[in-house]
Amino acid sequence: CQYCHEKIVGSILSSGKKFYHPRHFLCGGCNCPLNGKPFFEIEDQPYCVTCYNDQHGVKCAFCNEFITGEYITVLNKNWHPDHLRCCECNEPINSVIEEKDGKIYCHKDYQRLFGICCNKCNEPILSGGYITALDKPWHVDCFVCNICNKPFTESGFFEIDGFPYCEKHYEIASQCNFCKTKIVDNKKIKVGDLFYHPNHVFCTCCKKAIS
Repeated sequence: CQYCHEKIVGSILSSGKKFYHPRHFLCGGCNCPLNGKPFFEIEDQPYCVTCYNDQHGVKCAFCNEFITGEYITVLNKNWHPDHLRCCECNEPINSVIEEKDGKIYCHKDYQRLFGICCNKCNEPILSGGYITALDKPWHVDCFVCNICNKPFTESGFFEIDGFPYCEKHYEIASQCNFCKTKIVDNKKIKVGDLFYHPNHVFCTCCKKAIS
């Protein structure tokens, strides 16, 4: 026995390459009995959970509890896998981990806040190709006519206020639906899919101008 140096007859316990009588299997820190209890080995010396954690334990940066299983190290801190959360949406991060200014983000929120966002849907462009048109980025599926939402044909597109229109709806968008004349000063009001001069928007019932 490593503790009493007497020969062991009967039950035997071991830690690494050292052997003990069951009654002599004690924690190397606080000397508490370890027979039948969980323990950790440090250089073949058994330690109870409390003493091991005090000397070598790893604490989770989120819950401040000791970690006994797997953990993730980010920003020089350790985390339970399910406690590593995005600082924006507070959801656990199970894939790509992003970091900025000492804060942890999921990939989607990082791209939304600091990456490239589509000019039409304002959602982040996470992966795959995108289109740069009118000096702005677009999801491929979002670069469509601003009224009919159809892809552009060989005739291309026309721009109004930074948004693309097909040839048909460009004509609609560039003229007043009330007077049918072209809106030349770019001051217009959109109602549904139709456009009006600001002084040509009237109530359908009472015919009064709507300012």
